[in-house]
Amino acid sequence: MKTLIPVLIGFIGLLHMYFLTQQIFQWDKRRTRFDNFSDGQIAKVLASNQGLYNGLLAAGMLWGWLSPANSVEIWTFFLGFIAIAGIYGSVTLTVGSDNPPKPYKLRILAIVAQTLPAIIALILIRLV
Repeated sequence: MKTLIPVLIGFIGLLHMYFLTQQIFQWDKRRTRFDNFSDGQIAKVLASNQGLYNGLLAAGMLWGWLSPANSVEIWTFFLGFIAIAGIYGSVTLTVGSDNPPKPYKLRILAIVAQTLPAIIALILIRLV
């Protein structure tokens, strides 16, 4: 059993790396799987998926509140993800748009609303 658990965890990690590469790098190359869906239907599914990930990041923040003995480690872990997601979002929100003013506003929003608070919190919890 002690051998099975790390093997299973490794498999799950590799599986999610596969999901990452498919969603980030292969998404537009595999569009044929979704020919029977409208762009609006696909966008709704993707937004729901994104919302779930944000909920999981929020759960990490709550977990830090509920686990005072380990809160700094937990918050550092999840705040790092939040900062990275904000940076990635600020870069990708400018790609492929027909309307330049809107992506610029979204890019600033990703930095101000997501990345900046996470980085400030990371600095503050490390100073205390």
